[in-house]
Amino acid sequence: MIQYPRAVALVAMLIGTMAAAQQPRVDAVSVTVEADNKPLTDVLGDLADQVGVGLIVQGTDLERVTLALNKVSFADCVSILADMFGLLMTWEDGALVARPVEHALAGVDKQLREGKTDLLLSLRPLAQGKVPIYGSDELRRSLADGVSRLVESRVSETLVNQEPDPELARALADLHADDPQTGVPLFCRAIQAYLGQGRTDEALALWFSRPAGNTSSQVTWTWGALLAELHYSGSPLAAEFWARTFSTARATLILQEGWRQSEYQDALEFARLNLAYALGTGRQLEADQLQAEIDGCLQSTRVVQVVCAIDQEAFSDPRSEAKVRARVARLSEVYQKAFGISFCVADVIAWDPPSDSNFRHQYTALKRSLGLRKPELTLGFILEVFEMHPGDFDPGHAHLWTGYGCPHMGAYLLTRDFSFEYVTEFEALEWTFSAGKVAETLVHEMGHMFGALHVDDLTSVMRPTPKDQPVFDFDEANARVIFSQKWKDFSRGAESLGEVELLDLLDGYQRLAEMSQRPNGAAEELARTHLALAKLYRRRGQLDYSDRHLGSVIQIGVPNDIVTEAQRMYAR
Repeated sequence: MIQYPRAVALVAMLIGTMAAAQQPRVDAVSVTVEADNKPLTDVLGDLADQVGVGLIVQGTDLERVTLALNKVSFADCVSILADMFGLLMTWEDGALVARPVEHALAGVDKQLREGKTDLLLSLRPLAQGKVPIYGSDELRRSLADGVSRLVESRVSETLVNQEPDPELARALADLHADDPQTGVPLFCRAIQAYLGQGRTDEALALWFSRPAGNTSSQVTWTWGALLAELHYSGSPLAAEFWARTFSTARATLILQEGWRQSEYQDALEFARLNLAYALGTGRQLEADQLQAEIDGCLQSTRVVQVVCAIDQEAFSDPRSEAKVRARVARLSEVYQKAFGISFCVADVIAWDPPSDSNFRHQYTALKRSLGLRKPELTLGFILEVFEMHPGDFDPGHAHLWTGYGCPHMGAYLLTRDFSFEYVTEFEALEWTFSAGKVAETLVHEMGHMFGALHVDDLTSVMRPTPKDQPVFDFDEANARVIFSQKWKDFSRGAESLGEVELLDLLDGYQRLAEMSQRPNGAAEELARTHLALAKLYRRRGQLDYSDRHLGSVIQIGVPNDIVTEAQRMYAR
């Protein structure tokens, strides 16, 4: 049962007092009913005529009555009909109002979706027994249960809906104003829904309709979104809103909450926006504090949760999991030292990769093996056994790839182990790549997952082809690219990055384009980064900036899918 606020209970008591005062003294009057398959509305009309009161009937046209009552009290007769047909019978302005419970609940639902609560507030005292109704306690419980189920259902729907109705969310938030556990999330959802529909003024009015003391993370996050919308929409109220609501503690909490929920870039955007306002208004001390918080977050260690999927052919070996965990530990060692990134094995599973060497087929099978799980990053380990001498193996051959990390294919990385079984004149032998070479492959492919590209520098782990001696250092240009994408969402790629990181990424890819004598994908990555910036500026309403980056994509001319998308956006 939902616990209702004290203020609402007071309203209910007042409604009950007024309703009781408006009820005519007719309950003890004797009435007679003679009905044989007679419309319910006619029966109720006859009863009202017998006691000389008005009647309002809602939603009962299809009901028919067969009933005979002789000289019973009006109250008993009406109660019998109420229980027979699930009728809510009340007095309003001296008239008897009859409506089915379900009809009343449907009216409540309709009003809630319009942002109104009048009918619900009038029904609550009836359901709570504070205002008398005709019928049994069971009928009252039916009403009470119906009201509770309806409100609880709409609350759940609003909290999980990606695009909730703002009026419904606001009405529900008002109903739960004294219940922070439910009311605060509804309040935040209502503001977010208004913002989603471009109704900034209503979102702002709702914000200031609540006490200013709530500093919960959810309210603070909503505050950041409201400030960003006001700022980027060019609202003249943005500066005033910031001045009235800003505190260093609130801006810091946004960063902490963003890092806790892995919403890194939104948190950075909100924090940097507050920093810009603090600097622009001469609040240097607060600006310095906020900059230190931002720097601290960016320099902290990112822990990437990974699921390791081991080829079921290798999984049967009890040593396989230990080997995979050791590889991830070596990967973490390299990335922690260079970038402050570590990898934590969240789970190890078996999977059945296709027998062909098409990496796209492998990706599909890897995704399928995860079922409904959506890990931050999945590493797929494949075992390939060849009956040949290792000297006959060509790792540069297209169908014999040793690893594949493509940031545009989602949060998945593939790596292949090769085992060579061959027979000499004297014995059967097995040969595998060294641990160093296998580790280099994983470090190299993870570099691609963070946007790194091939370079001609043979001292860099991002060289196109491994040599005899493994290397684990990164060239300066690729290191810059990885730092820019340190906090990205693998499933969303560059579009999950903020403005600062994307602009820095443009510089990084421009340098990589100049460093390699052969095509290394830098032009394609420049186009993708320009498109991500165009989308970011379009979301902010900064159309001139957006069009400028769309023009850059079209000028670069590759890849085709990115150019086509840019052309469509530009045409709109």
